[in-house]
Amino acid sequence: MMDQVLMEQQFQRIQRESTQLPSDAAPQQQQRIGIDPLIASLTRIDEPTPNNVPMVQVPLIGEIPADGTLGLLAPAAAIGILGFIFSIVVAFNSRDSIVEGLSSVELPKMEYTPTVVEEGKCRGLCSSQAEDLDGLRNFMESISRK
Repeated sequence: MMDQVLMEQQFQRIQRESTQLPSDAAPQQQQRIGIDPLIASLTRIDEPTPNNVPMVQVPLIGEIPADGTLGLLAPAAAIGILGFIFSIVVAFNSRDSIVEGLSSVELPKMEYTPTVVEEGKCRGLCSSQAEDLDGLRNFMESISRK
């Protein structure tokens, strides 16, 4: 618990110092403090994205950049949606063969057969500790002779 509090305080101190220092001095300051490199890379504050990119408000999606980067996502999304629709169409058209395959499956009949218990006969895991120890002794002796 104390480690988390110390890490949080150290993280907040680094954030304050990185906002005050130029971007070149921030990595040197983090190395001087002695933070784990993984934590330093995950908690560093990079340069903010430029604010000169025009944004467009789209219903149900939110604010998206209007500089054409959405053009890369649109074809991939369209192909995914078309693939999903065509898979439904193919499944609908081949429903006869699917039903045939499922109807040919036969469930085995579950019939009860009573077991006959014989006195003195083993019905499961049966062993004798003396026999097991003798077998283990013989095995170990055979190894040691070689």
